[in-house]
Amino acid sequence: MRPLILITFLLSYQLSQAQINEHRTFMFGHSLVNYESASIAIDEGKIAHWIYLFAAADDKLHASTGQFGFLPSHANLPPQPAWGYSQVPAVWDGDTESFAEADFNSILLTAGNFMQWQAADEDYPTDPGVSPLSATQTIFDWVADQEESVNYYIYENWPDMAPFLSAGFPATPEEFETYHDYTLGDFHQWWLDYQDMMLDTRPEFNVRLIPVGPIISMLHREFFPEAIPINELYEDDAPHGLANTYFLAGLVTYMSMYECKASSSFEAPETIHPMIRNNFAELVDFIWDELLEFNLPDGSSRVFVNAQTTATQQIDSVEPSVKISPNPTDGIISVTSKKLITSFYLRDLAGRIVNQGEFSRQYETRINLSTQVQGIYLLELELSDRTVERRKIVIR
Repeated sequence: MRPLILITFLLSYQLSQAQINEHRTFMFGHSLVNYESASIAIDEGKIAHWIYLFAAADDKLHASTGQFGFLPSHANLPPQPAWGYSQVPAVWDGDTESFAEADFNSILLTAGNFMQWQAADEDYPTDPGVSPLSATQTIFDWVADQEESVNYYIYENWPDMAPFLSAGFPATPEEFETYHDYTLGDFHQWWLDYQDMMLDTRPEFNVRLIPVGPIISMLHREFFPEAIPINELYEDDAPHGLANTYFLAGLVTYMSMYECKASSSFEAPETIHPMIRNNFAELVDFIWDELLEFNLPDGSSRVFVNAQTTATQQIDSVEPSVKISPNPTDGIISVTSKKLITSFYLRDLAGRIVNQGEFSRQYETRINLSTQVQGIYLLELELSDRTVERRKIVIR
């Protein structure tokens, strides 16, 4: 492939992915979105880490950063790119470019989990003149001035657990049940009202709501009741989650933002509870069904920007001509093709060939990529009919 043609292909490939399968996200969040603890492996308390891995397993792209705070402080604009990750691509260099130059296409924002005792349009007791609603309006109005085409998401977290505990953390089974009642009841209603207020006052933004906390409570109750001890889900009464909780939060958020099921080829790490790892496909189906039913009174989706139709789901389920697993990978990948594979080329995102090989016309083969550095690559598979299949590969 000539260099000019390759560059043109890569640019068109990246553009099509940006239009359909890529999120460049800024998060206005706090520790229920981005959390570090000695009890959690690096980045496994950060939803962006999990979103990136789920996206990569489905040949999609995710880049992200954000800042820590609550809505009143987030409304002091402009924001700063304070969050970084070991694997998630950087999306904004705050020292050299403006927010507008970072070209974000999605904003994720969350309120505190202890403010739901009063309506979202009532002022914070410590910040007269500022309410969750007014702060959100300020932030979204500012973002709209910086960037024209943005999807706006409210991340519904999970509530403070301390009020439900009589003898401190961890909660008893009965206290945990009462906590779920609140998460699925009054707490959830607060977020519904909050979204409705934004839709009423800023209809042009089409603000979406991602029901993370409620779906996690449903999973605890209906999918694996009592199978995962509470001290393997949370580490305190805030409650800050452990890897299992942020994994689930990232999964719900990924499926909501990318508007698709997570790939069945995804392999959760050993740090995730076996009840989750071993039932991943069923868990994804459960979450997807809940998201499909999460609608406004007029029947339109509260969470998806685009309408989910049967036709769309049928297209998504078409059997691919080439399958690659695992992806992301730590080294060796398995490749299965409906046509005979004759050779492969691995290119970096600058178009340089960094690995290559030939095969004796095989339908199934294994490729060792363990010598490559971590990053995103383009795998080109030449087939017996002289066609070329291209897939994005993430090496971690």
